[in-house]
Amino acid sequence: AVYRDSRFSGFDAACVVEVLEHLDPFRIPAFEQVLFAHAAPGTVILTTPNREYNVKYPALKTGALRHGDHRFEWTRQEFADWAAHVCRSYGYQVVCSGIGEEDPQVGAPTAERFRLSSIFSFRRIALAVIIASSSSTRSPAELAFIFLASSGCRLNIL
Repeated sequence: AVYRDSRFSGFDAACVVEVLEHLDPFRIPAFEQVLFAHAAPGTVILTTPNREYNVKYPALKTGALRHGDHRFEWTRQEFADWAAHVCRSYGYQVVCSGIGEEDPQVGAPTAERFRLSSIFSFRRIALAVIIASSSSTRSPAELAFIFLASSGCRLNIL
């Protein structure tokens, strides 16, 4: 059974910042149903680490994850494949691009930013944002809030 809470429905947007990688992989389908089918916000901002970028952290051992509680970290392609699956399954649209300190071989530090060029011309849009590089002065939550506020979305902080 999938947990559904009506208090999560009816919002213009949802921010899922650095959460996905803390879920056991077998729980991701339930997460998808709750977020994209039940809550079904018009915009979703979702961030997750880019595993390929881990080679840029000298203190991180080869093959290690960035945090002890991470169950997995996806490559850019794995994240893009998952996002495409979400779009097909739940009626969202997505376009991939990078943000942050982009390395030509391993990409940006956190998962791709997914954005449609004209956010107001679509009812439901999947949107994921890369966390800016470690030199950024803004947190992922701040970046999400700034984007949503500038897009005219109704914001309720839970």
